[in-house]
Amino acid sequence: MNQLRVGIIGCGNMGRRHAEAYRYHRHAARMVCCYDIRPDIARKFAQNFTCVADPSLEHLLARDDIDAVSICTIESQHLAPVRDAANAGKHILLEKPIAMTLEEARAIRDAVVRTGIKFMVAHLFRFDQRCAHVKQQIDSGRIGRVLSIDCRFHGTASQQDRIKDVELSVFVFRGCHGLDLMRWYAQSEAVRVYAERLNGRMRSLGYHSDDALFCLMRFANGVIGSIEVNAHVPAGHPTAGRADMTVIGSEGMIQIDFAAPWYTVADEHSISFSQGNQKDLWFREEIGAFIDHAMGQGPNMATVDDGIAALRISLAAIESAESHRPVQLDWETRP
Repeated sequence: MNQLRVGIIGCGNMGRRHAEAYRYHRHAARMVCCYDIRPDIARKFAQNFTCVADPSLEHLLARDDIDAVSICTIESQHLAPVRDAANAGKHILLEKPIAMTLEEARAIRDAVVRTGIKFMVAHLFRFDQRCAHVKQQIDSGRIGRVLSIDCRFHGTASQQDRIKDVELSVFVFRGCHGLDLMRWYAQSEAVRVYAERLNGRMRSLGYHSDDALFCLMRFANGVIGSIEVNAHVPAGHPTAGRADMTVIGSEGMIQIDFAAPWYTVADEHSISFSQGNQKDLWFREEIGAFIDHAMGQGPNMATVDDGIAALRISLAAIESAESHRPVQLDWETRP
């Protein structure tokens, strides 16, 4: 197989981003078809990306001229297309978060395991060169043993527009990015979480989401993590859309400001800066990694279990915020 033949399921903003990245990798992949629950959107998408708009999901998955699909549907509509695509023998790149509930996430994993298809979760931040380089710095021992990780994602109400009518916490919708990186960098699982949250403003504006959630966690290896995800920053404020992360180790620290095209590493000997890449390029890196994995030429950079773990931590944090008590996570029993 010289090219991965791909179909896009869900032709909104994320579907467009995937399509643009596949087009960039046209030497290795060819976009054959697309499907959306709104036929007019699918037809316009097909015209823009020179592919076929299929009349139904069943029709797309029955094609023998595609090998894989990108599933970019709204979060509440992940399980059915994943299960159908897996049953059809198509490799899958699924947009994050993997699901809205653990029951659906487990059903996704069951379908992947049963059919043996290649499956990757689109945890986009793993494909930002800054984030990948931070992982390399940690693995090299540059900052010693990781002690703590602090992360925040500031946002405005309008960033939730895509899921305005879906009952979904901002911590599940956007927090999965930070939680996935924190697990990746800590190289451990969170065993205890405590969270508090703000409610009211988002719902007064017609959104089905909380305003913000603040979570403190302890990982099994002793690393302490903290993460804030919010959607109540006033529109136009300089911090709207800001995200940053700090990893402190026993011999140094790393800081990433996602609004700047670099990250900073400091230890007792020096301070250094490293260049990153812009967001559109993250999608190129992500799609390139999926193409390689689906064609048997590269590792799975974000597994089904990675997706489930991030979801499990976020749901535990929501449980803690509702009960005002810490929540323990037992990883001995498979989630």
